[in-house]
Amino acid sequence: MLRPGGVLVFTVPLTGKSSTVERTSIIDGLRVDTMPAEYHSDRFRGPNVFCYRNYGDDILQRLTEAGFVDAQFYLPSQRLFGHSRRVVVAHRGL
Repeated sequence: MLRPGGVLVFTVPLTGKSSTVERTSIIDGLRVDTMPAEYHSDRFRGPNVFCYRNYGDDILQRLTEAGFVDAQFYLPSQRLFGHSRRVVVAHRGL
């Protein structure tokens, strides 16, 4: 839930490609893999984080289609924990 005029800031693995690849669908409440299963790793859950999609740069368009305005990438000037990745920033309309 995000209040009107709120800002959503997040990171997600980005492929660097233009389009998102949907790897899995949910049909009648069941997961249906359309591509071989892929797992990512994160600091808290380890190496078993199931990947539903591989996001491309069209994530900004997907956010605007979901009702956000002014979605853009931001590259921090300083590294955080040794990493520097693009951050997605999107504003919710009023």
